Amino acid sequence: MRLVDWHDRWRLAMRTAQNCGVGRSPIARLRHFLIVAGTKVMTREIIRTRCERGAAIAAHLGFLTASSEAIAFGDEQWCGLGHPVGLSGVEIPMLRRVLFIAETLEVCVTEEGIDAAMRMGRARRGRWFELRPADIVVGWSRDQELWRVWADGQRLEATVLSLEPSSSPLVATRARLHRIAEGCAAVIDAKSPATSRHSTNVARYAAAIASARGATPAYSRQVMRAGLLHDLGKLGTSQRIVDKPGALRDTVCNTMQDHPMRRLRSNTPHHGRGYG
Repeated sequence: MRLVDWHDRWRLAMRTAQNCGVGRSPIARLRHFLIVAGTKVMTREIIRTRCERGAAIAAHLGFLTASSEAIAFGDEQWCGLGHPVGLSGVEIPMLRRVLFIAETLEVCVTEEGIDAAMRMGRARRGRWFELRPADIVVGWSRDQELWRVWADGQRLEATVLSLEPSSSPLVATRARLHRIAEGCAAVIDAKSPATSRHSTNVARYAAAIASARGATPAYSRQVMRAGLLHDLGKLGTSQRIVDKPGALRDTVCNTMQDHPMRRLRSNTPHHGRGYG
């Protein structure tokens, strides 16, 4: 949805066909493509659901209204042909306009390279993107230092953190950490329709069991937090595996079974005990 200009229906259809039913038989892939192509509001509804969930999670975590709005209007285009609502021009919140071009730029640079991303910026200027942000992005084409920072994960993270504008950062209290865990659980469970509220239910059952066996309230809260985050590694598992119907092959099954370890390997080693 970022790499292809939606206004080029032929290219959009070809890209959609390439990504429908991957790994299945040609007939199954064709059937899948025809269903997608014949459902006019499918893309809009998928984007609307993603935007609504994301905005709700941001609000739950205590971020500013502007942050939630930037998520709620996820794919609105300057020309008014975007999703989920179809806003145009200055109707689109400023933060959303900036994020939209940033998201699209990141995908294009990662998938197709800097030169292709610059061509995208020029081609979609005034249609997808507001003129001024698009001109700024295109002006980066020869900024070698910027692209070196972009390619260096550690330098990029340090640079982003140094640009934090807030004079009153959010304090990581226990209550806020719990809300963050709840927000992560909502993101995890949104990965598949079959897992709606799964992490939240696991957390509640686990905390209730711990309490019934005599655990202290503090320990029960830690168990609940662990339950909320127990499937965090699933975020690193391909959607094609998560939603695959029928039995899984051994290699795919191993990937699914390995998702708890994926979460552990992604964390910085720490000392001490518990989840607190």
